[in-house]
Amino acid sequence: MTTEAGLVYTDAVVDLSSSIGTTLGYDLGSGIQDDVVTEVPSNSQVVQITYTENSPELAQAGSQALAEAYLQYRRERATRVVEAQTELSNQQLDSISSLLSQASEALNAAIASGDADEAEALDLEQQVILYANQLAQVRLDQTDAATTSITPGDIISPAPLPPVRDGVHPLLIGSGILGLTLFIGISLTLVREHTDRRIHDREDLTAAGVSPFLGSVSRGGGPDQTGAREDYHRLTNSLHQFISLPEGALMVAGVSTQTPAWEVAAGIADTLAEAGVSVTIVLATDEAPHGMGSSTAGFTDVLSGQYRPTAARELVVRVTDHVAVLGPGTQSGRLESLVWDPSLEMIFRDLCTTGLVLVVGPSVNTALGGVLARESAAILLVVEEDRSTLSEVLTAREILEQDRTEIVGGVLLPRVQGKRQTPTNVSTFDLWGHRSRTPSDPETEAAAQHSSHT
Repeated sequence: MTTEAGLVYTDAVVDLSSSIGTTLGYDLGSGIQDDVVTEVPSNSQVVQITYTENSPELAQAGSQALAEAYLQYRRERATRVVEAQTELSNQQLDSISSLLSQASEALNAAIASGDADEAEALDLEQQVILYANQLAQVRLDQTDAATTSITPGDIISPAPLPPVRDGVHPLLIGSGILGLTLFIGISLTLVREHTDRRIHDREDLTAAGVSPFLGSVSRGGGPDQTGAREDYHRLTNSLHQFISLPEGALMVAGVSTQTPAWEVAAGIADTLAEAGVSVTIVLATDEAPHGMGSSTAGFTDVLSGQYRPTAARELVVRVTDHVAVLGPGTQSGRLESLVWDPSLEMIFRDLCTTGLVLVVGPSVNTALGGVLARESAAILLVVEEDRSTLSEVLTAREILEQDRTEIVGGVLLPRVQGKRQTPTNVSTFDLWGHRSRTPSDPETEAAAQHSSHT
């Protein structure tokens, strides 16, 4: 029955149903095969035909036409089979009749002549009997074929007129799609929040084990920005105990690469300078913007032995009466190897005799940052919001705990939207509106005269 149901999809049945539909006054079109579905109920000899159209009348006419076309096709096919059997029987009848006639004549001739032996006569007699039997069987088959009733089947349930549209109402479909979209959106949001390991706020930083939390600071906008000044006043108040009794350098570094920790160092130095505290900033990274020029001696030149360790304070650039900057020097490309020199500890110790030393370094999670942190008395971690990750903070904590470096606290720095622009040809303190007053050489003086960067 499954094979019979498949006949409904054939071109012969479809073309025939289209003709029947036209006779009934309906144009079923050329896409009938796409809109028809056949089904054979289990344990039955029934083929159920379902036809879908835009209007009830077309659906009814199409399904009825398909049913009639299917039965007509079966009737025509059965008729062709019977006709073919009849034609074959006629051919067999003519052939066997001819053979029987020849055998009978040969047998009669042998008997009449009296010359044929008994064996030959017996053989001819057997042939006559055989052909006679075959001829009788063929005539019987002809009779059966002639009396065969060609019944292709019946339409036991004519196609009714559909009372309602089949399927789901469009409004329900739209509501379902909208609900599914909302569900997917909420699911994606929950997945994103669950998999997002970035640091977004104070709670995230505290959960990462960085304590105490010293607050969020604004990005460098100059001392005239009230909000920025207030942020750094709160930060320096939190660092009061370390600042008042400095036992070594305080490193200011991020946990992520390219975190602008120098902005925080510049803000701290600017705030302390207002209170009359002497601060020396050591630029131990090429990432920090400065305008000292590649030929200005600095930190790396002292590490390389070109200058004695106590000469570091002679190489600083005096920015204000209370703030000085020691640039990276002429060998900044060798900083990662030079930083292992034993003179590093002596440099920091000597600079600390002049006041607070802020070491601006790269990420603590780098080899260079790790060495600088180990030689510093304490470290202030700068965590960039929506960029630094939990794993970076945990890795930094583990490194500092292994080196027994004190973490004085953590600071959150808002992330700049879009691509970060690195200032060029400006000093670190130009970010805060300062100018160098007593440069150590003409090249430094020229660099200090560039416009400030906001």
